[in-house]
Amino acid sequence: SASVGFNCVIRAGASIGPDAVLEAGVVVGEDCNVGPGSRLHPGVVLYPGVSLGKACVLHAGTVVGSDGFGFHWDGTSHRKFPHLGTVDIGDGVEIGAGCTIDRGTFQATVIGDGCILDNQVQVAHNVSIGKQALISAQTAIGGSVQAGDHLILGGQTGIRDNVRVGSNVTLAARAVITANTKNDEILAGMPSRPLSEWRKVQSLINRLGELFDRVRKLEQKN
Repeated sequence: SASVGFNCVIRAGASIGPDAVLEAGVVVGEDCNVGPGSRLHPGVVLYPGVSLGKACVLHAGTVVGSDGFGFHWDGTSHRKFPHLGTVDIGDGVEIGAGCTIDRGTFQATVIGDGCILDNQVQVAHNVSIGKQALISAQTAIGGSVQAGDHLILGGQTGIRDNVRVGSNVTLAARAVITANTKNDEILAGMPSRPLSEWRKVQSLINRLGELFDRVRKLEQKN
């Protein structure tokens, strides 16, 4: 009951589940698994070993399982570090157009059940994201980030590599997480800080012109 469109490539050892739909030009690499009822829109590429759960949707041009950004400086040049892991995507995940999800170095990069990624999201190698995340467009998540459930990331946000992010964390647009967070935090700014603190800082920044004028007047009086 699976449907395979024009010019698709399905490599040896791959498994396409019942009621799955592969639209035109999809590439499914060796030993991949596409779960039941999943839909891959035109031009989606799954590198070898990628696993999709049931009822997933991957929009056009998304690439899953490409090598992570790992290089070693040997004194004269950057040597590419091999990425031998995979990507495991849970059930009911929707990934927008033009997204890139890198394979793990040795283990799997993991996207939990029910996650929704907007267009042009980058997820680096060894990342683990819990269930039901909402990740807005042009967000970048650095390598080896470990995030809990119900993560909400606004547009053009970032998480630096090797950071642990708690569950129920919300990050305002264009903010960047640079250090470990607790659960249930609402963060903003770069580097990110609690929203209430960020608002105070922004208020002071907006008043800098007024504050400088006061200082000048005091200096002139003296």
